[in-house]
Amino acid sequence: MRKTITFILLTVCLLMFSACTSEPSATIDDSDGSVESAGNELTIGVIGMSNFEGYAAKFNAETEREFTVRLVDYLGNGTREAAIARLNADLAVGKGPDIIDFDTVTSRDIYARQGLLRDMSDYFYREFRLDEFYALDLLNSTGPLYFFPSHFCVITAYGSPETFKNMTSWSIDDFARLSSLPQFADTPADTRESFMEKLHTSMIPRWLDLEQGVSRFDDGSFADALRFASTLSDVPYYSDVAPEILIAEGSLLYSEAWIYSPFDIRSIEQAVGGPAAYIGFPTPEGSFGSYMFMYGLTGVNATTKNADHAWEFIRFLLVEDNLINDKAWNGIPVLKSAVQKKVDYLLNPYAEYEGKTIIVNNDGTFEVDGVHQDMTYDPTPYITKSQAETFYSLLQRSNRAYELDTTAYEIMMNVAWRYFSDQCTLEDAVNQIQSRVSTYLSEQYG
Repeated sequence: MRKTITFILLTVCLLMFSACTSEPSATIDDSDGSVESAGNELTIGVIGMSNFEGYAAKFNAETEREFTVRLVDYLGNGTREAAIARLNADLAVGKGPDIIDFDTVTSRDIYARQGLLRDMSDYFYREFRLDEFYALDLLNSTGPLYFFPSHFCVITAYGSPETFKNMTSWSIDDFARLSSLPQFADTPADTRESFMEKLHTSMIPRWLDLEQGVSRFDDGSFADALRFASTLSDVPYYSDVAPEILIAEGSLLYSEAWIYSPFDIRSIEQAVGGPAAYIGFPTPEGSFGSYMFMYGLTGVNATTKNADHAWEFIRFLLVEDNLINDKAWNGIPVLKSAVQKKVDYLLNPYAEYEGKTIIVNNDGTFEVDGVHQDMTYDPTPYITKSQAETFYSLLQRSNRAYELDTTAYEIMMNVAWRYFSDQCTLEDAVNQIQSRVSTYLSEQYG
């Protein structure tokens, strides 16, 4: 079960995001044939179900394009491990697709560190600045621009303002103190495994620096986290009642939230009966444990002969596709101006209609381009200013990009379970995890 968590999470995210588009499917090549592109074609390597099927269909529907996009599915009828091995083998010998779908390929920083990806800075900085986009600086913190997403969501945690009064984030010590309160005794918010998984993810890169290939599980804070996790149950709590209702009732400490748009802020407020406290996941030092989960995440093959085509497609994802519809939310666009345009519409949905300016009068009647309309309608905004401010605050405060190396995570959890079952001491568990992860990273990163 533990080894399938990441795959299940990825599959659910792809299903949820793919369901947002009604575009026709793109052609996917899952044969064993060549993945190299012709001059009028750009190839994208994917592993199984991919958001890029919808992106490619939209791109290919624009007939003025000088090339088309073809997806090459390395999965076929095999396993994910075999598919990744095939992709890596192609990249190692200078072959492979022009673009890699890092929605379906984990451990992305390994590819950049091994020189398998092309730095696209020369294309990007001809047109844009980093501060025009969300997430790009988090994905490319060392300087070169290897990774470009289209959309993202914010994964965070919230609770009752009464419980988290005057708190904007919280520590593991806070978690231990609050979870021991009697009102939370029958509805534990976490198991040992769920706590460690959330903490591990939010603590990248402190414990596991995948950009530098460095493990720091021996810094002391991990031992404290493992010690606290051992006090939690290994049996998950199930309830037919939604977590936001339990929070409103005061019987659940906190719950995870995936924020795709301001509508999610509104929905949570409606369920809990007022504003929620977005405190993120608990961390050892009490920093804000919240991060961005990417969609449409691309990286360009270092040996591609189609860099111009690759940039045109990336630009389509970054800018053009995000501006096509200024009202629909299929995740949060990385382009800041597109986000602002969408939020402004939610705050004032009746400012314009069919290209005409609308002004609503106090009596409910309205003017269309200065012409009075003798009829009324409800001009109530879709969201409140407070909900918009909460949404923007989460975007500003979420300063990590989601990343999970499945091998390192499995090493951590396999040893952690030995400690939880009293098969080794805390000191031995920490030393084993540090040693094994360091060896793994050395093999992968060199």
